[in-house]
Amino acid sequence: MKDFKTAGRYAVSAVKEELRKANVYIFMIVIYFILQFCFSGVHEYLKQEQECMNLFELYIAFMSTRNSQIMYLIGILILTCGSVFFSSGSSYYLIRSSKKVWIAGQILYMLILSVSYNLFLLICLILSCGGYITIADEWSNAAMMACQFSPEVIGIRPIVTFSYNILSCSPVLTGVLSFLFSVLIGINTGIIMTYFQIRNRTIYGTTIILVLWYFDILVENMGFLSGLEYISLYGLSRIYRSAWGGGSHSVWYAFCFIFCTMLLLTYIELKNADKMIL
Repeated sequence: MKDFKTAGRYAVSAVKEELRKANVYIFMIVIYFILQFCFSGVHEYLKQEQECMNLFELYIAFMSTRNSQIMYLIGILILTCGSVFFSSGSSYYLIRSSKKVWIAGQILYMLILSVSYNLFLLICLILSCGGYITIADEWSNAAMMACQFSPEVIGIRPIVTFSYNILSCSPVLTGVLSFLFSVLIGINTGIIMTYFQIRNRTIYGTTIILVLWYFDILVENMGFLSGLEYISLYGLSRIYRSAWGGGSHSVWYAFCFIFCTMLLLTYIELKNADKMIL
């Protein structure tokens, strides 16, 4: 329990350290304007039609499309680049605890980072609707139009897709699961980067992330590799690829695979804590 509290204090210290960096705020501003540009027409469409969208609908579409998901992953990579550098209290924590506790604090930091980043994206997408938001657990006519025709019909630039099959599921439950999947993927990506950063091998971590990303592209586009979708980490995180969106694997299988991957990566990092370079 004492070690957990120490790891928690280190995670909080790391968060405070990151919030002092100007590049974090610059990055958030850039992402905000990119999203407003891509979804700029949604507000006008909803205003003209006097309709509301469920607060999760745009987020579900954003996180379920490969082209937009890469924006999320790039953000995670950028925000984790300095996560393992010493903050003002790092030396104190290392002296009073151990390398394993220090790493546990970094993993907890990844959790805070991933949750915060997803909340930021969700808020930005909600703002795109300009107040035409509802919490009713039903799909909007705008989402149905986007599924039947294309996202451009409701003012969205072609970076996301809407799946007609997903309309049979609850938008709130789908949104919560999309949020959970995105958080877990953010943690997994952060752990991989952290593992190599503390060994001064950042390029290896970046390469592995890119390999996993392109592996999913190959699985999705080459029919003879379709059976490998059950082990495609980033593909499993997109809920449109599950049975809910017309895919073959279940949502719960995807959750278990991503969660177990996180546990495995955490175990590997903690097990090899003594080999890291400080």
